Amino acid sequence: MPKGFEFRFENLLSFKVKKEDEAKMQLSEAVQAMEKEKNKLDNLENQYEHALQRWNDSTKQQFRVSEIQLTSNHIQWLADIIESQQNILQNAEENMEKCRLILVEAKKETRKFEKIKEKDFEVFQQNEQKMEIASIDQFVSHRNAQR
Repeated sequence: MPKGFEFRFENLLSFKVKKEDEAKMQLSEAVQAMEKEKNKLDNLENQYEHALQRWNDSTKQQFRVSEIQLTSNHIQWLADIIESQQNILQNAEENMEKCRLILVEAKKETRKFEKIKEKDFEVFQQNEQKMEIASIDQFVSHRNAQR
């Protein structure tokens, strides 16, 4: 922006830009948290599949009842943990969506003030051009009067 142009809402625009940056950071953190929870869920599901495979192997062969019970309890425990992890993942996804909506709103607010700044700058340029034309006309008139 050229010298002499001052945006009347510069402080407010700076505040909105700062809020938008904060919203971006929160969204980034929410996405990372969601990915972390998704990885935990994938790991638990892999453990569950492995435990089911062990269960199938133990029921086909001759194992002690205590080993089969232990495997069964482990499978049930993993199923409960997976269900809990799915809820945690769902909460993380909802948090991420909430952060995304906050970011969208912050971008809208920032864009509004940027549009106002652009319009104010256009008005400033028009006024500068009018003043320049008036100055040139005055100079030409003064020169012609001296002849």
